[in-house]
Amino acid sequence: MRIALIGSHNTGKTTVFEMLKQNKDLSHYYFAPEPTHEIVDCGFKINAESTDCSQLAMLSIYMENMLLPNSIQDRCILDNYVYALYLHRKGIISNNVVKFIWKKVLNHVTEYDYFFYFPISFPLQDNNFRSVDKEFQEEIDKIFRYVLFTLKEKFQLNNIYFLEGDSKQRLETILNVIASKLSCEQVKITYTLD
Repeated sequence: MRIALIGSHNTGKTTVFEMLKQNKDLSHYYFAPEPTHEIVDCGFKINAESTDCSQLAMLSIYMENMLLPNSIQDRCILDNYVYALYLHRKGIISNNVVKFIWKKVLNHVTEYDYFFYFPISFPLQDNNFRSVDKEFQEEIDKIFRYVLFTLKEKFQLNNIYFLEGDSKQRLETILNVIASKLSCEQVKITYTLD
């Protein structure tokens, strides 16, 4: 089963991703972390300084993650497309790169079993890595909603969940959806908070 946690930056995806990793019932899954740190470590720019090469490097990691049959991914090709589209609208990313990423989305979106969308619910926190520009975050969120609506209509997707509540409630929702898919009695909700 392929599961993706998607949404704008600073919405709690990585927090819930780390909580999922601690769940013993999910130990047979590969947990694919958000690739942004890896991209930056390789010398690529992100946020408003991103380039065509940065977006294509990100895409290559997301496509590699598609090879994993049992995976939980902190971001996926949808995130890649949404950010590339935003940057294209700002004149930063070329039309060819955006079209190329969109083609990959169209070719692979149905290979995911579940998308868990994290809407903006918390104040931005400065982690010295991601942008703390509220307008940027809100615009990404708007684009996400539009893209999800478009894909849902085009492919009749019924596997997109809009999460609500705090991190524990979001975790609970994800675990309950996974449990229902696996026809298990219940996936134990086990986690530790630091």
